[in-house]
Amino acid sequence: MIEARDIVGVKPATWDAVGFVCEDHKVMKRGASTYAVLAPSALILRSRKSPRSSLRIPGSRNPVIVSLGFSAEPDVVDALASLALLASALDLVRSEAEWVFVKWSPRTLQSLSFYTAGIAEVWGRIEAGALQRTKEVLSEVIEELNDLVKRVSGERSKLIMAVMGILSEVLLSAAKRIAERLSGQSARMAGAYVRRRILEEASRSLLNLVFVESKRRGANVVWITFPSEIIVTSLREAHAAYAGEDILWLPSQGRFLVGKVWLFALSKKAIVRLEYPASYGKSLGEDAAAVLASLTDKRGEIPALRLLEQQSRIIDEG
Repeated sequence: MIEARDIVGVKPATWDAVGFVCEDHKVMKRGASTYAVLAPSALILRSRKSPRSSLRIPGSRNPVIVSLGFSAEPDVVDALASLALLASALDLVRSEAEWVFVKWSPRTLQSLSFYTAGIAEVWGRIEAGALQRTKEVLSEVIEELNDLVKRVSGERSKLIMAVMGILSEVLLSAAKRIAERLSGQSARMAGAYVRRRILEEASRSLLNLVFVESKRRGANVVWITFPSEIIVTSLREAHAAYAGEDILWLPSQGRFLVGKVWLFALSKKAIVRLEYPASYGKSLGEDAAAVLASLTDKRGEIPALRLLEQQSRIIDEG
């Protein structure tokens, strides 16, 4: 419930460097092969008075193609796309952007975590020993994964490919170790569980790295989404409302992610939802809304973001 005291007027802010990230992704089949086509795009704007944009990651012009050696489960593909998006955000943080707005939400990962927890619950009832042996393997490879993610390097699309390379390396390592311990149906169940747990931990580790580096560099990373329905009919144009704290992601294991949530009216009909970790403090949302206000045109749109969406859009030419 939003109270009147939580609604504030927003005036455009000044800034030196602002980045935006968005993505599109599709699953495509060519013959007997299935691929995830990931098209993250990122740009950085410098100087509000005379904004110059620099496209750092080109979206669908140079997509990331991931061969799916398993069925194209939507939660797994969404997690792969999220990793590419987070790597793009990390690139902008390292490029000295003061603000990085990512069109995404950690909620995207919730389906992956629900499936992961569900597999563990059902499999544990049937083959508790096999699940335990699989968890022992995961404990080993996840430690290696976290160490590799902390040291990931590269710029632009090379950073995304480095992250995907780490993921591939760890998945292969886990598969080899599982094959030494399990076979048959147990090995197949382990595969479904392991790839999700590794994707979950890779997302958590990369998400953490983005915020560790952003704090160290004095940058602010904010997730933005555009709800399809009008949530707050009383929110006037150029006003923002603090909507409180919410659980943004509940992983299958470990601590959940709590974030602060703001709503900002770009126009009478367009409301943007802003999310960020609760540790950043309440006032960050108001400041973020002021930056977005400075980049919003008379139609209530953000031209830089609209450009990126066009850059990311994947057209299946059959």
